Amino acid sequence: MTETYRLSEENPMGDFDEDAPALRRVSYDPASRKTERESTNPTTTYEDLRRFDALDLYRGLLLLTIVAGASFLFNFQLLTAPGNPPIYSTGDWFSRFLFNAQPSDWESLYGLHVITVRDYLLSGFLFAAGISLFFWKRRRVRLQWRKREIVGRILFRVVLLMLLGIFLQSLNSEMTRWVFIDPLTLIGMATFLTFLIARGPVWWQGVLIIAILIGQFAWIELSGPITYPAEVQGIMISESEQTPDRKPAWAKHKNVVELYDRQFLSNFPGQPDAAYRESGRTTFNVLPATVLMMLGMLTGQWFLSRKKSRFFKVLLCGVMGIILVLAGIGVDQWLCPAIERILSTSWVLLAGGYSLLLFSGCAFFCEVIHASFLFAPLRILGRNSLLIYLASLGFTTWLGNQLFKHAQPFMSTLAGGEMSAELTILIQMLLACLAAVLLGWFLNRRRFYVRV
Repeated sequence: MTETYRLSEENPMGDFDEDAPALRRVSYDPASRKTERESTNPTTTYEDLRRFDALDLYRGLLLLTIVAGASFLFNFQLLTAPGNPPIYSTGDWFSRFLFNAQPSDWESLYGLHVITVRDYLLSGFLFAAGISLFFWKRRRVRLQWRKREIVGRILFRVVLLMLLGIFLQSLNSEMTRWVFIDPLTLIGMATFLTFLIARGPVWWQGVLIIAILIGQFAWIELSGPITYPAEVQGIMISESEQTPDRKPAWAKHKNVVELYDRQFLSNFPGQPDAAYRESGRTTFNVLPATVLMMLGMLTGQWFLSRKKSRFFKVLLCGVMGIILVLAGIGVDQWLCPAIERILSTSWVLLAGGYSLLLFSGCAFFCEVIHASFLFAPLRILGRNSLLIYLASLGFTTWLGNQLFKHAQPFMSTLAGGEMSAELTILIQMLLACLAAVLLGWFLNRRRFYVRV
């Protein structure tokens, strides 16, 4: 019963409908003897307030990937610690999983134009947050919220996400780390900018997206090569982190956005310089992150329109995804490298294209052939995205390892003796995913949702 009236217009952290179906507005026309919901022009109905299963499925896929990757990396580091025997992989899956679970050194586009799953995750969540923001705004307008109430809620969300991100960044530090590069902090800041500028007709929002991408490219490209002042000398980097000589303006710790960011953050009290900048990420990532969120908002607007069939919407979304991926590859080859850590222009095109492709696949199963019930565990994860993400930072890995501890004797018997390190990591990873699904199921049964 409750599944029928939760909303698709939820915020990026899992909002849901509080209005029962009987409270939705449905008017009756005595002349035509049809309810307004059945009319050909349902402009005042609440038909679009159903839950958007495709968005839940999309976020659930990303969250399950994070849970699996966190468990894989943690247990891999334990098994490869000094004193343990080396791991000899007998399957190609292990090396592929290790490749996709680790971030790129600097440039993010590999041979045959391949990107890693780890690099894509943040961009994928930015895209999902844009879709959620569109539905969140639409619901508040339908509920006749005042503008100051909407702005106040947005500001509360932004501040909370930024502070939570700074808190997570400071867990292993002796003092507060005023570094605005955590995924939650970035989503919070991008939400604020997207809320401010993602307005007007579609063509105008497209102009803004193009202007931001061109502006970012011109700023970095025309400012290189960079000479650092003595007080913020560049950080030493390895050969694998170098960029080709033909693209010196985009080099790690030698680009203008990184220099300005370090000078800005050095103004905060007690902040060491180089120690917090090793990843190469910068606060200015919020600008291209806003582009990904705006693309998500346009996608949500497109799927909610009634002008075309659902199949056509999914098809066009997939075609646009392919176009953006090809455009990103072309920009990487001739203009600027695809670098996820600074969300370069080519990377934004690539990530936006892959997001559209993945989301169109989710929409096909949920909106076209109505097979969302097949992915119920993933959709449950997507409904509580903030809490599941926080749990993936350690709790799900710990719980999966505890389950493995109790199941290990039985597993060893099935394996015919002592299990290999490769099989051990695989089972621990699967149990961590099971722990995440059970947590999501428990929270969903109790109707416990973390809302921001």
